[in-house]
Amino acid sequence: MAIQDFDDILPHVGSFEEHDRIAEGLQCKDQNMRVYNKWDLPRRHHYANSNRIPNIVVDMTVNWRAYSKSEWILPGNHGWDNLTSDMNAMFVAQGPSFKKKIEDSTLNITESSSNEALKLHTPWGAAQTGSNQNIKAVINNDYVAAFDVVSGLANWTSYRLKQPRLANFQPQWRLDVRLAPSYASICDRFPSGIDSTWSVVPLFSFDTTLNSADLAVDTNAIEISKSFDTYWRDFHTLLNYCVNIYGETNVITGPVWDSPSSGLFVIVSTCRSVGVALADCPIDQLDKQSFIFPTKLRYSRNCIKSTKFFSTNLATLPDIEHLTGLRFFPSLSFGDKAEILSRTPLASPLLVDPDPSP
Repeated sequence: MAIQDFDDILPHVGSFEEHDRIAEGLQCKDQNMRVYNKWDLPRRHHYANSNRIPNIVVDMTVNWRAYSKSEWILPGNHGWDNLTSDMNAMFVAQGPSFKKKIEDSTLNITESSSNEALKLHTPWGAAQTGSNQNIKAVINNDYVAAFDVVSGLANWTSYRLKQPRLANFQPQWRLDVRLAPSYASICDRFPSGIDSTWSVVPLFSFDTTLNSADLAVDTNAIEISKSFDTYWRDFHTLLNYCVNIYGETNVITGPVWDSPSSGLFVIVSTCRSVGVALADCPIDQLDKQSFIFPTKLRYSRNCIKSTKFFSTNLATLPDIEHLTGLRFFPSLSFGDKAEILSRTPLASPLLVDPDPSP
């Protein structure tokens, strides 16, 4: 094999099976080296949509490098993960339109009962889906969703948590009778049933005696690989921890279908002001972390701890909006929406520490 630019691996055999074999063989060999299929690389890197990028990408811890056995070594590189504190830069602006002596937080410079439930679970308004006529609202007591009746999958799901709740990842699935039988269902995606490499899990996964039926409808289902299943369960444990510490928490989640390796986005928000409802939270007190998880992992990542996996796959809100075509927080003012769009993953340690520095 040949190594290009010291972070990409180009196998002599170009099959996906050979790529996976090599990547899985290299994974977990060194704690300072992480190996990805390029479509599973964290989306915030914007490093996949080019045929010049080989399918295997090596991500090194800051100050570490990987290279082949060769007498020739490139004396420099392009740096490391830009979430690492050592990679931060200073941005200084001057001119008549800028306020003087102002220091700001990190900026992103690279880029009825039904009505009551809707207000409760979408405190900043329901995510906007554009002109897609295939989206139908599915409103439940414990969550609301926008369901695509052509693909048979939820477009997004939003819910509020006020206290920790038990999670249920294996409900007895049933068709959602509120939708026409002619509409597509997730069951249509697996006409022969689910094989051993896949799991079907709820997007809203918290179970109580009041919502057990709503939890199990197919409009709340998403398929993920077995390799991702453990991370999805651990993430809900982390959500419960967040609710226990910070109180009222809003979660928006849904699929990302922009590439051969599908993903799942999650946006988690709380208010730092104690006792203030999310809908009334001042923008400077609104705490948020966003993620885009690769859900169809083709080989195990068992050596990667869940918190490391989560922090590695942090994302910006603009990344999620770009990949999904959705527009979040629509009821915010233009200025407040601009502020929240400008935040980098470094802006909040809400669920996980975003700084990957060792």
